[in-house]
Amino acid sequence: MGNAPKADARKTETDDGFDHSDASVGVVLATPKPFGIISLIGMSYSISNTALASIGSLAVSLGGGGRIVFIWGLLIVFLTAFCIAVSLGELSSAMPHAGGQYYWTSRLAPERFKRGLSYLVGFLGWSGAVVTAASGTLAIPQFVLGMVVLVKPTFVIKSWMVFVGYQIANIAIFCLNLFERLLPKINIANLWISIVTTVVIFITILVKTNPKASAKEVFAQVDNVTGWPDGVAFISALVGPNWGFACLDAVTHMAEEVPNPERPLPKVLLYTVGLGISIGLPFMIGVMFCTTDLNSVVSTATGVPSLQLFYESTRSEHSYVAISYGMVLRST
Repeated sequence: MGNAPKADARKTETDDGFDHSDASVGVVLATPKPFGIISLIGMSYSISNTALASIGSLAVSLGGGGRIVFIWGLLIVFLTAFCIAVSLGELSSAMPHAGGQYYWTSRLAPERFKRGLSYLVGFLGWSGAVVTAASGTLAIPQFVLGMVVLVKPTFVIKSWMVFVGYQIANIAIFCLNLFERLLPKINIANLWISIVTTVVIFITILVKTNPKASAKEVFAQVDNVTGWPDGVAFISALVGPNWGFACLDAVTHMAEEVPNPERPLPKVLLYTVGLGISIGLPFMIGVMFCTTDLNSVVSTATGVPSLQLFYESTRSEHSYVAISYGMVLRST
């Protein structure tokens, strides 16, 4: 009997003295690697989804500066996200590893501190992933129940309804992730769903909203109802636009799911940020022109300002329900 063929680990030892071969980072070459660059872009962009994530965060930011937060604030966050993407891309190219930040910390931190720092970074990364996943999943029942309120104004949302909806969404998302071979196709489909939903919302509200906000209201007027100084309120309100570039590191953890990860991972990081600002900024400019009544949008009984915006723009139950359904489908 002959010996089983051995997979050749690509040796990438560099002047820094580290062994960056596949074997050193725990990549098993015999394992199927179903993801390609397009499916990775689909995954990465679907998670950050600058346009739809920004409109979904109207409640937390409109009161801290008004419309300008989603124009100038989005540009500020984009510049920050670009720097983060470049840094993550450099590390992903030099040391691709599914562990991401905690692994890089263990390799680059001083010997004396690397274990503690690596554990801390890993714990913070895990905690952030848990909180972000919970927040994103919670948006699904909130959207669904908000649609019910707009269709039936006498309906009262109870806490248990949101909780049950959250758990149903959790189970559905868990089941989707059980089928590894389907995940690349699901991510590509989600990419197109996100883009199509964004385009449909953009065109619909621009056509239906009349009159629209003025250019001064969109680009120059500060609407601060927080009681804090304008500068402090604006900085705090950046949490909304920041959602549009959140979780950029997600793709770095796919190093073991794609062939030759040191090449596609940096590209996907930059493509995600580029797509985000290219689609998100024009979209949010259009949305801000269509947000004519800030008070009604922020204080809506639905608890979801974007739903109120869709309703005020279309004045049609069928239209805003269809748009909102696209948002819910994208969120899964």
